Parts: sequence; C-alpha cells; structure tokens
Amino acid sequence: MTEQTPEERERIGEVEEAHDAFLEIRSPHDPQWYENRAMFRGQHYVKWSDVDQRLVPVPTTPGRIRLAINRVMPKVRARMAKFLRDRRVPIAIPATRDVKDKLNARGTTLAIEYQWKRCGIEAKYAEAVFNASYTGHGYFWYHWDENVITRVVIPGPDGQSTYEDAQLGDINVEVPSTFEILVEDPTIAFIGNQPRIMRVRLVRVEDITARWPEAEVTGDGVDHDALRYAQRIGTLTANGLGGFAAAHGAADAGQKSEKKQRILLKELFEKPCPSYPKGRYTAVANGVLLEDRPELPLGFHDLQNPYPCTDFTDTQQAGQ
Repeated sequence: MTEQTPEERERIGEVEEAHDAFLEIRSPHDPQWYENRAMFRGQHYVKWSDVDQRLVPVPTTPGRIRLAINRVMPKVRARMAKFLRDRRVPIAIPATRDVKDKLNARGTTLAIEYQWKRCGIEAKYAEAVFNASYTGHGYFWYHWDENVITRVVIPGPDGQSTYEDAQLGDINVEVPSTFEILVEDPTIAFIGNQPRIMRVRLVRVEDITARWPEAEVTGDGVDHDALRYAQRIGTLTANGLGGFAAAHGAADAGQKSEKKQRILLKELFEKPCPSYPKGRYTAVANGVLLEDRPELPLGFHDLQNPYPCTDFTDTQQAGQ
C-alpha cells in the first residue's frame, strides 16, 4: 500500500472530523424523519428506539385492536400535487437582443430539452419533492458519468456521414437520499451559503476503483448502522407489527453478505474562499485519500450555489 504523506493524513483527519461534527448536528432529526415516513405508509403505531436504533411497535394492551386510518397520505399527496401540477419547461433566455445571442439561447434550449428527457428530470423532481415532504429537503445531485455511451457523427469521404456509439460520457442527475447530505451550519436555509457540505454514502468497491484506478481500497466490512436508512424505510409495512421486524432481519442478512463489497465514501465540498478561490473538493474512503483538489467539480464555483446539487426545501425557513 502506498505510504501517505503527513499532509495527506492531516487532510484525512480534517474530513473525518468534519463528518463526525456534521453527523452529530443532523442525527437528532433522523428519528422524526423515520416516524414521518412510517406515518405516510400507514404504520402509525411505531416509534423510534434509541436502544435498538430502529422503529419498534408502541406497547399496547394484549388483545387490543389497533385501527390505522391513514389521513396523512392524502394530505401529503395533495400538497405534492400543488408542486407538480404545472409541468416544468426548460428554456434559455438570451442576455441581449443580438441575433447571435438569440440563436445561442435557442440552441441551448434544445440541448436542455434533450437532457431533460434523457435524464428523466420530471420524474426525478417528483421524487425530490416527495423526499422534501417528510425530511424538509429534496436534492438533485449532478456529476459527469464517464461510462455513458453517446452517438457521434463520423464524416465519410464521399460526404455522407455515419453514426457510431462511443463511450464519451455525459451529465447525470441523481436524487440522493436526504440522509446522505450533511451540512456544517443547520441555521442556513440556502445550501449555496453553506461553508462546507458533505455527501456520505455506501458504494461498491469496484465503483471506487473505476473512478480512482490508483487508489488501493478494500471493503471495510463494517456495518455502518447510520447509513441503513434505506432498509429502515423500505421495510416499513402497514399490515401490522411483525412485518417490519421480519423484513428487517432479512435485510440485515442480505447486508452482511455484501459488507466487504461496499465501502463508505465521504466527499467534502468547501465553498470558495480567499485560500481557495474555486473552492475545494476532497474524497476519502476507508482512511484513504482518493482525491484532493483546490476546486469544486463541474466548474460551479462562480455561481450563487457553487455546489453540484440543488436543494428543494419543503418550507423556506432556516434551522431545519
């Protein structure tokens, strides 16, 4: 394994310290988010257990019949409909009345419409709005996917062009779970004003080695309990008290078989500052510094929101 320099070890320590601090700030909100999702699914007789670190049935008198009348789902769906009733139409507006600017704006609109359909932005926006309905935030996350196959034009000697597929990459838009995003200051409502943000997620080892071929990382084999939000939410059922526990156990068994194939990726994004005019990006996995560069990805450093994500807040207020 490649020996790390003192500067690299110091930077890894800074990322780990930021992760622990950001997660400590966000953790008190997690139980309420789980209970909100349970209420939406009609499982009204559960609560968060700090001991078991999961949703557990609320104690009741033996033989008592529990009725679940889901009044939360219709209200959430009606509220979401207000966000989604008007279909978004992408459009680029020319900065001036110059003919070149108008033609440029028209071409840009066509390009955005193509990406809008290719990435399925309309469906992903609905997903982000739903995430915001029970956590207060929904996100779009942008990145460049080098594995995307695109069609290119090959000019022929006789003047006729042919089309071929090539692995040139393209933009991609994800809808990450709200649990993956950590911020430094929870009192700041607009994510573009955050001094630092993090994205923490479990990824496959082969994805790490494909993106950073020189990195020597292996699955840590650790059961990252804090990142089991997908299982806790996915196993919620509305048909009683035992279904969740049974599904939870099955999910645990499946997770244990894949522990060594996954790894915790921590990405730290820092806003532009005098020391780093274009911001800073650092990626760490299993104590290994994967990347550390003095600029944010995708060249968003000069925008109002320099981070490669968009935050759709359910309610525009600070301190969520």
